[in-house]
Amino acid sequence: MPRGRPAKGRASSKAQPAVKANHEAEVKPQEKRTHKKMKLADVDDDDDDEDDGALNVIMQEVHKSHHELSETAWKSEQKVASQQRISDQKKEEEEVLKSFKQEPEEKEHSKIIINRAPVLTLWVAVVAEREGYTFEEGLSCGRFIAALFARTKGQWLGIFEKEVEAEARKAQKLVAPKGKRRVEQVERFEVFGMRIPGIRTETGLRLAVWGGKPIYPNVVKAYLLRAFGSDFDRVKAAMEELARAIPPDRIGKEAYHLYEKFRPQVPEGPQGWGAKGILDLDLIRKLAQEHAKS
Repeated sequence: MPRGRPAKGRASSKAQPAVKANHEAEVKPQEKRTHKKMKLADVDDDDDDEDDGALNVIMQEVHKSHHELSETAWKSEQKVASQQRISDQKKEEEEVLKSFKQEPEEKEHSKIIINRAPVLTLWVAVVAEREGYTFEEGLSCGRFIAALFARTKGQWLGIFEKEVEAEARKAQKLVAPKGKRRVEQVERFEVFGMRIPGIRTETGLRLAVWGGKPIYPNVVKAYLLRAFGSDFDRVKAAMEELARAIPPDRIGKEAYHLYEKFRPQVPEGPQGWGAKGILDLDLIRKLAQEHAKS
């Protein structure tokens, strides 16, 4: 082979490293760019994750704030509603009290619908007070007489004596509180034209006895207050005016006949038992004026 021409095989082998080097030179920048892009992509993904996390935190804070605001608003509404209810209740109470205070002036007709039992009970108490008893003693006696009338359904003709005696025998068996002593002596109290059985307490209070037990005035007064309501004082005042118009030594004899004139009118017979009628306070005052003149 001539010396000046290089061998074909050797030239080719020398050219290959150069091509390879050129190829690697071209590939490496591409790989670097690709790697850089991948890094940028990873950075972008990390940024996206951080943004998502921050967004979630912000949304949680927003929801929390919204919940707190909603709860605060709800509590505020409830407080306002509660204050409004209290205000409405106070206004209603004020209106009721206002109407209650004006009630006596508005009831110029002075007519009350009620049954007879509480009317008789209160009238007996007022009469007893006129006869020299205390009003509390009169209440006890009034309850006795009203109960007696309710049992017998009789007229004022002295036919109650058997019932009175029966109650007196029961009173003889009365045992004092805690069984300290036995009541041996039952007194008779002249009240409302009758002689009713009763006892004296340790303080000297005279109480009627019914069913073998003393009738306490506080129980009777509570009964009358329920029956008359806000009219109690006006009815009592009208009855006291009538009682004052009659001398104490005469009122016992006339008390029941006066009651027959002003008591509530109800149907005759069993239909009228416990029925309500009209009690006219003007009629009671008129009777007082008539007796004051006589």
